[in-house]
Amino acid sequence: MRAAMFRLRLEFLPVFFFSAAAAVHFFAPCGQAQDGWLEDERTGCRIWTRNVEPDDSVIWNGDCKGGLAEGRGTYEFRYKGATTWKGEAEFKAGKREGRGLSESADGVKIEGEYQDGVLNGRVIETDGKAGRYVGTYRNGERNGLGRYTYANGDRYDGMFASGLPNGRGTFSGHNDAGGVENYDGVWRNGCYNDGKRQIAVLVTPKDCGFE
Repeated sequence: MRAAMFRLRLEFLPVFFFSAAAAVHFFAPCGQAQDGWLEDERTGCRIWTRNVEPDDSVIWNGDCKGGLAEGRGTYEFRYKGATTWKGEAEFKAGKREGRGLSESADGVKIEGEYQDGVLNGRVIETDGKAGRYVGTYRNGERNGLGRYTYANGDRYDGMFASGLPNGRGTFSGHNDAGGVENYDGVWRNGCYNDGKRQIAVLVTPKDCGFE
């Protein structure tokens, strides 16, 4: 379970590229990673989370019922002994349920609603170095209506699916002349192409097949 890092690159070329790695409270599976339980070695209390790796561990400060975290408490996820995420949330039978707050070692902050251990509902993600997402999460990632705003004020407003702009949306971004250009239409996996202009948001131009 390794903390995701934000990155931001702005390139005003024939193909525009606006990229920031998604800051979500789960990590892409790698190696033997899979959803499962982590046990606090001090107390024997267990917490369920996404994409557990062999060197992951957890520290839980709160009540324990039947060997599972219960009620309001604080937690700290670690990978090879180093803190990756820490937070505070309500737990039910070992899973986060209701409003929760979390922060990664890289400074990513997430506030949102959990259902059955996974972010579902309205979520606010912030990172002073990259951007801010305010919108809907479903099954642990951006799905539904939302807004992603970059540190320089450029933003995408519209529908998300599988963590990326998908469906109807508008991107408003600064151009080399100092003005603002709007890209309104249907997006597919972070890519926009109206036949005359192409732009990539939260992905690379190469991901979109623009180069």
